[in-house]
Amino acid sequence: MTPIEIRPSFLQIFLWIFFLLAIIYFEIWPPANNGNRDIFRLMLSGGFSLWLVLRLWHETKLLLRVDENGVTVQTRRQRQLVKWSQIASLENSGEMYFLRDKDGKTLAFWETNWFNWSGTQRRKLDEIACLIQQKLRDLGRADTEAQRAIERWEQVQGARPFNNGQGLEVKTNYASLGWFFFAFCVLSAVFSFQTRTGNLTISAFFAVFSLLGIYLVLAETTFSADSVCLRTRSFFGKSRLNWDEVQKVEIGRGGQSLFFDAGQKRLVLGGPATWRKRNRAEMMTFLKAECAQRNLEWRFTVATPFFGSKNVRDNSL
Repeated sequence: MTPIEIRPSFLQIFLWIFFLLAIIYFEIWPPANNGNRDIFRLMLSGGFSLWLVLRLWHETKLLLRVDENGVTVQTRRQRQLVKWSQIASLENSGEMYFLRDKDGKTLAFWETNWFNWSGTQRRKLDEIACLIQQKLRDLGRADTEAQRAIERWEQVQGARPFNNGQGLEVKTNYASLGWFFFAFCVLSAVFSFQTRTGNLTISAFFAVFSLLGIYLVLAETTFSADSVCLRTRSFFGKSRLNWDEVQKVEIGRGGQSLFFDAGQKRLVLGGPATWRKRNRAEMMTFLKAECAQRNLEWRFTVATPFFGSKNVRDNSL
């Protein structure tokens, strides 16, 4: 096995330091001719600077490595080597990866945003996930992982069964992000125009970008699943794909997308990283259990699909 290792990149460290120095120069320690500063503005800048310092202190020590001995996860607090003989499964919740033993105990974990500053880092992170899964398959632990997924869903179902047989339902965070982005762009457009050196071009730039916020609000998607089919609905329409047609399931980079392939049909939607917290864990558990029962491989994919859904539009009322 060729070892794969991820450390914080030079660009990542440089950007943190650049942001910190920029805030200190322009806000916390301004030139004398800028006059007195608003105390709230100083407190906000100081708090953000402190957060940058803590983030920089934390991320400069991060390390994730996979080799013949196992998986090494290093943070400021500890350096931990989890051997292959201990690992039973790798789980991706969308925001975090978990290494678990045969009893479901968490052996180690890492966040997806630890290494999210460059395409190379994201690609390596996905390659590590794929390599761990391949190693577990080589060790004959894929069946164990599938059985554990079914058992976990049975436990969850006993505590929180489907409501009236309608299945589970999750919603994306696109609307919240869209409203925030829209408000930010509109306010920026107004303030940039009303300043003494108001610039109509800059205002128009922010006004145009506010349309992206409206698009995100309209793209808010509801995803529901039961033992028969998968459904999505949004402002742009509804989609449906039966489980019996699904041939493979892939989760994209950092849990940003889910890809259900059915040959001439495909259903592509936002992954667990884009879902709200309500029912997110239960939905992931159910999908893995359903895939295990149908002998569908649950795969991490390095290449995020840039194409959309195909032949799955649901025209029923």
